[in-house]
Amino acid sequence: MVYSYFKMMMVNILLLIVCCVLITEVTSDTCTKQTTPKTVFKIIKTKYKWSQSIKACQDEGAALASIQTKEKSDAIYNFIISEGISSADVYHGIWTSGNKLKDKVNWFWLAQEPVVFTNWDIKHGEPNGPKAEHCISFYNNGSSAVWNDEGCENHELYPLCEKPVCSALNPSPHKEITELHCHCHCGNNCQADTQIVV
Repeated sequence: MVYSYFKMMMVNILLLIVCCVLITEVTSDTCTKQTTPKTVFKIIKTKYKWSQSIKACQDEGAALASIQTKEKSDAIYNFIISEGISSADVYHGIWTSGNKLKDKVNWFWLAQEPVVFTNWDIKHGEPNGPKAEHCISFYNNGSSAVWNDEGCENHELYPLCEKPVCSALNPSPHKEITELHCHCHCGNNCQADTQIVV
């Protein structure tokens, strides 16, 4: 009886060690040369001021989104459509990390990367607030996610968070595990929960 209890305990300890190793590998945010980053987006359904949006995304393990290319802008537009965000005016907009807080002239993303690609709402003369509107929001104008310069602390908008997820350069036909959580209970009931991304 003691031997069988000892054997079950050793199996549970071994499963716990395997789970810890898998968690470390799967949840790593650093992409290697054999992996390529994908971006996962999330809109937080609570409105915040711009600076609070940064913290809200960090609390999600992510960053306030930066839109460096047309391809990424199109992907974000498709994402907001899939989330059911229809055409809306600027006061129902979504925060990005774009800002000109550093020198009040030049636009940068939160990582101090200069804004090169733009998608300003030129129909409404954006950007149009050179003295008081130092942050970039966007909204769905019915055909794309157009930008608006916004007072960083004047309005509460929804944050768009992004998080890189690494995947193999030569992806297998199998699904990819992006999160793994192990739960061990007294006795021999170890189990793993996974979140699968196709």
